[in-house]
Amino acid sequence: MIQLALEIPTALLEALTPFTELDFALAHKVLEDEKYAEFYAAREEDRTLILDNSMHELGHPLPPAELLRAARSCRADYVIAPDMLGQPARNLLWFFETRKALAEEFKTAVCLCGRTPEERRIFLQEVYEADMLCLPFREERVAWFLEQLPQWTRIHLLGVSTLTELSLWPGIADRYTQISFSVDTGKPLKAAMVGRHLDDGKSLRGIPISSKDLLGLSLFTPEQLRLMGENIYSLKLRLV
Repeated sequence: MIQLALEIPTALLEALTPFTELDFALAHKVLEDEKYAEFYAAREEDRTLILDNSMHELGHPLPPAELLRAARSCRADYVIAPDMLGQPARNLLWFFETRKALAEEFKTAVCLCGRTPEERRIFLQEVYEADMLCLPFREERVAWFLEQLPQWTRIHLLGVSTLTELSLWPGIADRYTQISFSVDTGKPLKAAMVGRHLDDGKSLRGIPISSKDLLGLSLFTPEQLRLMGENIYSLKLRLV
């Protein structure tokens, strides 16, 4: 089974969080929205929270000092070090800076990158101290996983590209039982906002609501809320 986290607007945190197994908070939203931060800080003690660096939402990741401030505000468990796709050298520096900034206070997650198998192999060797490995949806992450067979026992899938790709991961999880897998996404909510069923056969890419804008939504029709519930249920069926 793949554990599910959702990217949820503040207005829907109470309604939608019970449908997930763990929490995924965006650092920039934690820092700008007190209610968002307080909701996650008040979660049950045994509920895991992954704090993202907001690269996808802002176009650039927050630096380690800001991530530390956000982690303290929402009581994070894992903090994803700053990263940019295809820039392993820069990401390594950010990883080491983040590890130093977080010290023993929070666990550090790192996003796999590298333009070649050798670059990815070397990157994984350098970040062996990371507490969690993340795999980005914009890359061929199934192939990357099978290519490298990383030795982490905690792997998180950053986002969802296609339902076809996502459907491969439960089988991988069944084979590599020593690894705990999870995934986060806002796609069930984005699709619902434009009147779409998640499994309508159309591409999940290009839905005209950005990840950043999704978090700021506050008004929803009954039909949109109904579709959100159906889309989350449809997604969860693919994770077992």
